[in-house]
Amino acid sequence: MSIRALKDITRGLVVAGLLVGCDSPVEPVTHAAGVVIVDASGNEAARFIFDEGSPVISGGLEVGVQETVTYRIRGLDEDGAVFSLDEEGYSISNPVVVIALRADIAVDGIDGLVLEGREAGETTIRFFLNHGDHAEFEARDIPLQVVGPDPT
Repeated sequence: MSIRALKDITRGLVVAGLLVGCDSPVEPVTHAAGVVIVDASGNEAARFIFDEGSPVISGGLEVGVQETVTYRIRGLDEDGAVFSLDEEGYSISNPVVVIALRADIAVDGIDGLVLEGREAGETTIRFFLNHGDHAEFEARDIPLQVVGPDPT
């Protein structure tokens, strides 16, 4: 194969790589390594650090039966610094309460999770952290306690 052919192939691969690469303006220093979930007062309620093998989860969320609570999601970079999702091109989507009869969940804007308690008990939630048009990772197994009167 000629050198010219190799140069043409290399140029084609570089262009293809640029076309399918991440379209986000986020620099590598603000790559999300996890999320911090904060309550209405700005206090940390839970933390999820992404690790494909076994994520590190601390804290948990709480909502009362027949109450509505909004939590905000913040990004966590590889150095442990917290950042605002909207400033870095991130958003959340597809939230799920694992035991759906315990609570309802919805997204509020790009960084809000709205929980409404339905039945007392424990469960977990999960959601996707997105960057541009792709999911960075799924934050999962975040504890949720629905508190209130005993249903019996």
